[in-house]
Amino acid sequence: MIINIKDSKYNCKFCNNSLESRFSKCFNVYCQGQKFNIDNLITYRLNPKLGIGRIIKKLEIPASRSLDAEDTYFITKFKVRFENNIVKILHPLDLIHYIYEINERILTKEGVGTINSNDFLIKEGSISYEVLFPDGKTSQTYESEIIAKYETTVKRIIASKRIDPPENFLIKSRALC
Repeated sequence: MIINIKDSKYNCKFCNNSLESRFSKCFNVYCQGQKFNIDNLITYRLNPKLGIGRIIKKLEIPASRSLDAEDTYFITKFKVRFENNIVKILHPLDLIHYIYEINERILTKEGVGTINSNDFLIKEGSISYEVLFPDGKTSQTYESEIIAKYETTVKRIIASKRIDPPENFLIKSRALC
């Protein structure tokens, strides 16, 4: 009997549990990836095309069925702002932490830096990365200090799919680099 077992290429960055894809949710009960706070960078599990989002507010919606003066049961949801100022209110089950890979360039309050290590620290629900800056300085940078993923101008032009004729494109790309 032959059994085909697919080796999963993706692991949860928090608990090393195997995942089907990068946008799969880890449902390990003890996983730190289940907890979210304000300023965490996330992706929307049901629509990853929205890109990277940032949690801007935690909403606790009372859902008690009793008519007591105080509510005892709350549903927690998060208000998330995505690129292009799209704002959605999402349940934590639909959120996945966005974890930067090694050598990814990011734009921070201190300037452009490169993620220097696969390891990240979690302190009070906030993730911090070791970032290497062009002057050779390394520092721990929290998610709240990260402005965006850094993309060169040429990559932005190609991603927007507004490409000029070859001669004009070459002139613009040489001028921007």
